Amino acid sequence: MPSSTTLYKQLNFERSNLTNLKVKSKGLITFKFKEERYNLPVQTLYATNSEYFKSICDYAMVENEKGIYEIEVDEMPVPFKQMLSFILSGFIPDPFNYHMLRDLLIMASKYNVQTLKILCESYLIRMINIENCIDLVQLAFSYNAYSLKKHTSLFIKLYLKEVLRTKEFQRLSQNNLEEIIELISNINLPLDIKLPHVNIL
Repeated sequence: MPSSTTLYKQLNFERSNLTNLKVKSKGLITFKFKEERYNLPVQTLYATNSEYFKSICDYAMVENEKGIYEIEVDEMPVPFKQMLSFILSGFIPDPFNYHMLRDLLIMASKYNVQTLKILCESYLIRMINIENCIDLVQLAFSYNAYSLKKHTSLFIKLYLKEVLRTKEFQRLSQNNLEEIIELISNINLPLDIKLPHVNIL
């Protein structure tokens, strides 16, 4: 049984061979975590528009006309399961859990599940504060989260004096510091902007 990482590397076959392939509604992909199994319909996985999941579905249907295939997952189990749960239901289990949203954004970015990534960004934007803004802007840089980067950098510029005093800011590497300085220097604030109230801890 191939691992998810190994399988993805093996799926560099020519897509032209699959031009006439139709996604069958009854096809199922089983993701295995040790003794646990999660079954997702092929059509549901295709709907993510993720090249990773679409490739798995294509491979499964080439191997088995019914589109039934089992794949062993070698990822962090909790975030990956939560991503599968979102793909199946369209809901994030705990949208106010900062660490869960952070891990989910990373997972969604890695597997190109853009809807989930954008949703995680929107929830994290609501959680920006003095203590986590440096962590979030670095997260945004690392995983190309444009909206999160935009809002976090604006927050940092608005509350720069407070952010400068945080341990997170003082621990930044020179490269990260230069990136953040360049980012906020390109933000032009309207003269009449009203600053939101923030609790400085």
